[in-house]
Amino acid sequence: MARGVTDQFLKIVERDRHRALLTLFAALALVAPAYFLAELADAPRLGAVAVTFFAALVVAFIAGLITAWRHYHRVNKDLKERWTTWMRFSTSAGTLDDVERKVQGKAPASTALKAAGLALLVIGNGVAFALLWAESPAGPFATALAVILDGITLGLTAAGSLWLLGWCTLFRRAVGQLVEEGQMGIWGER
Repeated sequence: MARGVTDQFLKIVERDRHRALLTLFAALALVAPAYFLAELADAPRLGAVAVTFFAALVVAFIAGLITAWRHYHRVNKDLKERWTTWMRFSTSAGTLDDVERKVQGKAPASTALKAAGLALLVIGNGVAFALLWAESPAGPFATALAVILDGITLGLTAAGSLWLLGWCTLFRRAVGQLVEEGQMGIWGER
């Protein structure tokens, strides 16, 4: 493929696609430990805590798909309206979110809040496990709360990653085809 701004943008799309795939696999892999924690605090084989975990996971997954659809619908619309601006800002960005925020004139997103939230979730799971281990009366409640938050986090993460993975795959294929057919220049012009 020819080099240029479009190629740079497609590299960003490919990196985000790869990152979405890894995140999706990680989220799916973490479902088993969260279920195990739910089972520790519950009656054997799908007690109330485990069912609540799966309900939170499914509801969050559906909500995540709806949110992701709405977000990428806006991205598609903005890309069509301001293609050249997206291509120009892609030269100094590392992710699609960075490009989008630059196009919209917003400051770069902070990852500190996400990291703090995930750290608190890990700590919460550790505390819940310790309370169960110590056979504390608060153990089942703490575990139920932890696995509900796990279900919400994993559902939203999996849905967002799945949608981003699909969007990146389709977008890369469509733009690559337009460049190959000569309907789009390598510098991003249509």
